[in-house]
Amino acid sequence: MIVYINGQFVEQEKAQISVWDIGLLRGYGGFEFLRTYHGKLFHLQDHMQRLQKTLDTLEIAYCVSCSSMQNIIEALLEKNRFQDAFIKILVTGGASQNHTTPLSFSSPTVIVMTYPPYPFDPASYTKGVSAITYPAVRELNEIKSLNYTIATMARKKALEKNAAEAIYIDQNGFLYEGAFSNVFFCKNDQIITAEEKILQGITRNIVLDLAHSLYKIEKRRLHQKELVDVKEAFITSTSQKIVPLSGINQMQLSAPGPITTHLMQLFSSYIDQTVKKVGC
Repeated sequence: MIVYINGQFVEQEKAQISVWDIGLLRGYGGFEFLRTYHGKLFHLQDHMQRLQKTLDTLEIAYCVSCSSMQNIIEALLEKNRFQDAFIKILVTGGASQNHTTPLSFSSPTVIVMTYPPYPFDPASYTKGVSAITYPAVRELNEIKSLNYTIATMARKKALEKNAAEAIYIDQNGFLYEGAFSNVFFCKNDQIITAEEKILQGITRNIVLDLAHSLYKIEKRRLHQKELVDVKEAFITSTSQKIVPLSGINQMQLSAPGPITTHLMQLFSSYIDQTVKKVGC
């Protein structure tokens, strides 16, 4: 498989970065994850704007050009003969002499990878998946930094309990987001989703746009005591789109419930309409 690294297209086995790269040593860097539908890039500009926000927050001097990145991704898709693919873009601070800060003259390391979408169990969409709560709140929660230690530990704990996702809960009992997704709760015909201290996912924002004229939406944290009144819930992500939750911890939920089913249908139609209008 061909990857892009620092201006060159190389076989993945030949791709190299410095062992002193601060992204490797300290997790100092950002990334973005996007995908294609029907061979077309989906919401590329939104993803590139979020990547730029990440790098600006981390003070990594790299200007994200949407058109240049589109050319790189499309070249990779052609070279790897992929019609549909997942795409991951990584930008680190580059080499570090003291192992803590980037060299002043060092350029950021830029890596772009494409790979086939990994399959998800169709039953996830028709029967739902379960989630657990996990005591944490995302560090640097409004950007996609390379440091996913907490998320990885949370997902590991979820899998140990035969669950698919872990929902972050703080010490006061408020629920925020999934380790790898955003979370929506449906209560009394209202949709509730956290607004602060979360990564505002691209799919999340699309779902909110689709739902805003159809349902009452509350952008706030849900307290765990409110779960007893939640009738349905779902998670959103670039890789999985909208997935109903069949349960949280020991609590069972309707999956998919009527609101979730409706939004899944709307999102599917939105994909078909949107891929006709691509580019930056």
